[in-house]
Amino acid sequence: MSNNRHEGHKGFPIGAVGNTGKLDYVERPNIVLLLAGTNDVVFKINLKIAPEVLGRVVDDIVSACPDAVVLVATLPPLLDRNREARRVAFNAALPAVMEQRTEVGKHVLLVDLATVTTRHINATDGIHPIDEGYRLIADAWYKSIVHTDQKGWIKAPIAKPANGEVDRVKPTIEARPIIAGRPIVAGTSAGFWSPFRMLAALVVVSVGCFGAFRVYLKI
Repeated sequence: MSNNRHEGHKGFPIGAVGNTGKLDYVERPNIVLLLAGTNDVVFKINLKIAPEVLGRVVDDIVSACPDAVVLVATLPPLLDRNREARRVAFNAALPAVMEQRTEVGKHVLLVDLATVTTRHINATDGIHPIDEGYRLIADAWYKSIVHTDQKGWIKAPIAKPANGEVDRVKPTIEARPIIAGRPIVAGTSAGFWSPFRMLAALVVVSVGCFGAFRVYLKI
């Protein structure tokens, strides 16, 4: 890939996703997209505290990047009946966990992936979405970015000009429909969006920073 600023880590649970992302906080993103917990649910990793572990990852992000908006997604369906029951329980706990953060003024939003249904999940492994499922996930992310911008949450990312001084560059948010297989025109806030294959991900985004997108995937 010409732009290889991304990472992939197989089977990482929530805590590991958060820990690997810490190296990127120095970039001071203004938007962070967080989708984590599928591996915890599938492999039954500390399920009783998994939602709160996700909350602590959010706390770490906000502490390191106080200007950032953090968008946290629910988990998409799982085809195995037992795994699905655990997923439903995990998702049910997320509103309260995120509300604890918003009540103290943190710019945290829960992104509901309810549009992704079992028919959008690969029947071979019963875990990963098919292309249409990923398109729906990308669409949910994009709508949430636009929504938080309308709420006035999104601030210009902190940039680092050549002179070393910290400055801010005003982001541009423009709502455009997401079409399967066709990324949005570069220059909009979501210009990098196209269906991507991930389930456990931390995406650190700086919007409009000297015209470039800083995107890091922790998969």
